[in-house]
Amino acid sequence: MAPQLPPPSPPLPLRPTTFEDTVAVHDADLAQVLFEHRLLSAVYSKRPPDLNSKKRKLHEMRKQVPDVDALARKRKLDLEGTAETSNVEPARARALEKRSTALDHLLDDGALDRPSMAMRNYKAIVVMPLRMTHEEARLAALEGIIHLRRASSDSSPSLTNGATASTVWKAEARPTPSAIPRSLVFTFPQNSYEQRSALKRTTKAGNDENVEVMANGGGGPGHDAAAKLRACFDECQRSAFTHTKAIQRIVALQETAPEATVEAQFKKLLNHIMRVGKREPAVERLVAFVGLCCSARSDNADNANIGNALLEKLLDHLLDALQAKDKSARMRAAQLVSNILGVIPRDGDFLQDATWDKLESRMLGRLDDKVANVRTQAVRALERLQDTEACANGKDPICSKLTTMMESDSSAEVRKASVRAVVINKASLKAILRRTRDTKDDVRAASYERIGTHVHIKMLSISHRVALLNEGLNDRSQVVRLACERMFCEKWLALAGGNPLSLLKYLDVEASLETVLLALRVLFDAAFDKSRAQEASEELRRAADWDLSGPNAKLVLTPEGAVYLRAKCEALLRNGRDDDVEALIPDLTSFGEVMAVCQSQVVESAATKAAEDADRLASARFVLEQLLETARGLDASHDVAGQHALTQFITKMLDTRRGPNLGVVQASLKLLRSFVGDHMEDQFVRQGASIVFDCLEPLEASAVEPSSAGADAVSLAQLQAQLEAAVASEDYETAARLKRQVADLEQSPQAVEAWRMERALVIAVSVLQAIRRPAVIAELQGLMDRVILPNLQEREDDHLRHLALKGLALYCQLGASQARKHLPILKMFLTAEEETLDIRADALRGIFDLVMLWGLAAIADADAEEGATPSEAAAEDLMFMLLGYMDSDDHTLRLVAAEGFAKLAVVGRLVDVRVLQCLIVLYFHPTSSSDVRLRQCLAVCFPILAENTQSGRAAIEEMAIPLLETIVCPPPDSPLGEVPVESVLQYVVFLLSFSASTVQTAFAQALLVELLAAPTGPHIRVLSRALNNVKLDADCDVALLVKVANTLESNKSFTDGVAARQLDKFRARLADLLKASGGKSKQINSEDHAEDAATKSAHANSGAESHQGVSFEGDEEKANPSDELAVILARVKARASVHEDGAVDAEAAGASTSASQTKESKARRKLKRKSIFRAAMAVDDDDLEDEDDEDDFSVASDSE
Repeated sequence: MAPQLPPPSPPLPLRPTTFEDTVAVHDADLAQVLFEHRLLSAVYSKRPPDLNSKKRKLHEMRKQVPDVDALARKRKLDLEGTAETSNVEPARARALEKRSTALDHLLDDGALDRPSMAMRNYKAIVVMPLRMTHEEARLAALEGIIHLRRASSDSSPSLTNGATASTVWKAEARPTPSAIPRSLVFTFPQNSYEQRSALKRTTKAGNDENVEVMANGGGGPGHDAAAKLRACFDECQRSAFTHTKAIQRIVALQETAPEATVEAQFKKLLNHIMRVGKREPAVERLVAFVGLCCSARSDNADNANIGNALLEKLLDHLLDALQAKDKSARMRAAQLVSNILGVIPRDGDFLQDATWDKLESRMLGRLDDKVANVRTQAVRALERLQDTEACANGKDPICSKLTTMMESDSSAEVRKASVRAVVINKASLKAILRRTRDTKDDVRAASYERIGTHVHIKMLSISHRVALLNEGLNDRSQVVRLACERMFCEKWLALAGGNPLSLLKYLDVEASLETVLLALRVLFDAAFDKSRAQEASEELRRAADWDLSGPNAKLVLTPEGAVYLRAKCEALLRNGRDDDVEALIPDLTSFGEVMAVCQSQVVESAATKAAEDADRLASARFVLEQLLETARGLDASHDVAGQHALTQFITKMLDTRRGPNLGVVQASLKLLRSFVGDHMEDQFVRQGASIVFDCLEPLEASAVEPSSAGADAVSLAQLQAQLEAAVASEDYETAARLKRQVADLEQSPQAVEAWRMERALVIAVSVLQAIRRPAVIAELQGLMDRVILPNLQEREDDHLRHLALKGLALYCQLGASQARKHLPILKMFLTAEEETLDIRADALRGIFDLVMLWGLAAIADADAEEGATPSEAAAEDLMFMLLGYMDSDDHTLRLVAAEGFAKLAVVGRLVDVRVLQCLIVLYFHPTSSSDVRLRQCLAVCFPILAENTQSGRAAIEEMAIPLLETIVCPPPDSPLGEVPVESVLQYVVFLLSFSASTVQTAFAQALLVELLAAPTGPHIRVLSRALNNVKLDADCDVALLVKVANTLESNKSFTDGVAARQLDKFRARLADLLKASGGKSKQINSEDHAEDAATKSAHANSGAESHQGVSFEGDEEKANPSDELAVILARVKARASVHEDGAVDAEAAGASTSASQTKESKARRKLKRKSIFRAAMAVDDDDLEDEDDEDDFSVASDSE
């Protein structure tokens, strides 16, 4: 017989079908139930795995609810006024009766008296059904919630009136939620067990009024205020658009409701917010809403907020929560304090002095919290608590602490928050500038944003401004680059009044040209790029279209105007706006007139040697160089007249003594080279050679300088008379200037000859640099004989000799015969120790360039050894000579040599195993630890060789095993003993990962050989770890590796625990490979029972170990030479003897150290220490006896 249903409630003619309808019907009752369910879903969303028997029983009863979809359809038809006969109503009645019976059983059994049991049973009976998919099942669960709502006050996990946040959170730890829902609601004080029982009985009787009154714990204004506050919070967590109206309702509620009730309810609502640690939109909206509530004002009191007393008490409650044990509570409390401090007005006595002091002390304490999120929120809260005046004097403790955290905190979020929060003063500004080089992109971007918005450009020095632009615009992160672009194009441009030339005056355009051009390129691209047209502001467009015509035409002759014109022309051409370029520069003839005006300023400034005239001269030369670079970028193919005018101007300018410098000369020759095509390059060479010869032997006297002796005498007499008059009138500044002019005029013949030779040399080098096709004509040979070679013999002027050496190297690049002919000159400058370091480094660079172009055999000219062709012997000698500079005491020469060999290997010109071995040893040697450029170069070189070039991969494969044998057992007193073996092996294994499986197998065998040869050696752990890093697959010779590994495992000398575990791990890998290989595993298992004589002999002799290795006597006689394992064991024996010899030599060297130091001279001791590259190539000691022969090297064979 079907059970009887309870009588329907009178106020409920129709059953609600949604949560919203349910809340509307039971406004004061089920709304709280729904709130409670959502919070518990957020906090206790993960079901514990150990459910008790009652939970399992209830879970089974819940599974027995039949056809809830049909039940939902039936209820929908009933609501629409239709009738449908179905059998689902009795099923629903049975399900509700079972649920009611279960609830009665739990209530009568007292299962809800204990807090832990109350929460678990609540979750099993109420929370889980409310999460069910079907709506009818959720509504049925809501009916059962009424029986459990009112648990005893001690069974609630929520905060009560008498408990503070810290005590409750410390008393009961909350499990970490696995998932936080999109919204949360709030639990409230519950009634006693007696009230709950009465509620159950009243509910069964159908008295809904008693249900509502008892469920709410009684009526009254306090209850209404709490319900309204809860409703406001529930609305505000769903949408931010309701915050304004909710704040108005709360302000009105405070005027009518008791203050204690509002305060208590507000604290409870805050407690539920602080329980959620995950960043959820609903929680973030509530956090923002609380801050707005604290800053709201009443309409009836203009000078009062929502209640200073309430604000004080809320802050006290939050500050107490900062000491909670739960990290989520600490984080949310700090976040709420930060939001409140961020929105309350900065004027007025909103807080008492004691509250401010408490805020400062508690927040400073949270800066040392172990959770990074708590520290981040504390930093944001402390932003408001800084004293600006004390920060300016460096006496504010908060500012000092934030500055320290900005640089020392391990969390990037804390550093970023500190950058944004700290007050700008001298100390914090320096720290922010250092944060622009932080390891994290977000911190660097935040630093640029803070500098752009809060730091005036005048507060930064010129070097800081240039460094910021250079590092920011070249940053690898797009976020940082965009932040730097906004700083320059928006903030700094606005500070300059929108004038780009004024902005460039804040930068040193002459000393930092590349950085300024990059910044202007960013500015013009932002203004001209069509894809970014919407991002460009009106001020940015005006800056990009700045007019340089009319009254502003003179600005072109300033350094800022010349650079701006060059960058603008390049940007217009880059964006395809040729018409705008023609409108800006109509023709080359008029542009040449502008250059002539600039050249006249150069000559005028160079006529005197005053300090201000020297600055003007440098600026004028810089402007002239930029104008020449601008003209080179223009299309002058159809402007023949303009080309002719510029050619005449350049020819005349280069023949002027007080005129162009090196930069102007190089720009002039590049412009002339752009006038001719590649097929007419000989014409450009002849034109440049004629300018050089005219400079050496002018046909007529220059109009700028006196050339005759009579004119010199007249000028000298006039200057001397003026000098005497200046001294008599005590005009010492004019007298000093006249004295310098007299000295120059007295030396004019020699000075004229010197500057003509220097000018000719500079032009000749510039012509050689502009040549693109290797070819030698008569004019080039004339430049070589008349200009370059004579200046190489100049001993008084290092600058001229340096330029001449550069020209010689450029001339040798025109052909292999020229390189072979003049290579001895380069070698002479390289080996001459009396030469300057720059000259020797340039000579070494020139030799490497020639080797890269023509190869060793094509340029070497040394004598040949017996049994070798001259080219092979000379190439070998040249290579060893260059290799010797990798161990030079000078940092520059060592860097040039390493870079040269690395480039030769990358381009495939010289891929030698010995060279690569020396490079990899130098890469890891401690002597190169401070050489960042050297290590960066080699770090790029080796992966390129291993991955992209076949010859490089083969050389690395050939190098691996000899390198392993060399570094594992280095000779005594060898610098190889300082090389970190583990780092080298890890890097070699990485390089070999690009090779075939056979190479991996061979290297694994070599590692096993070293372990067998010295089972008690110092590197067995390193070797065993490297063994597990080797990539092996099913194609490898796994069978042989298994045999060798088993041989090592059976060795009684192999007793190190760490190495043994690594070996077991390696053998497990081999076993997996054997399983993957299929039939091979059976073959190996059968072969294990029939080991050959060599293996058995190795096992028998493994106990007769020595201090450094194991002896394998008689193995060669018993082993079959064709057996691979016998070959490996023979290698083991050879390597064991090498290890034993090394140990003996080390002991002998240690015993005779004191005696040898007394007998040997300092030079002999220095010579006996092997260099890095000689030790890496196993050079014999006999080669060291000849001190003068630095190129005689004998390389030991790899079979050793």
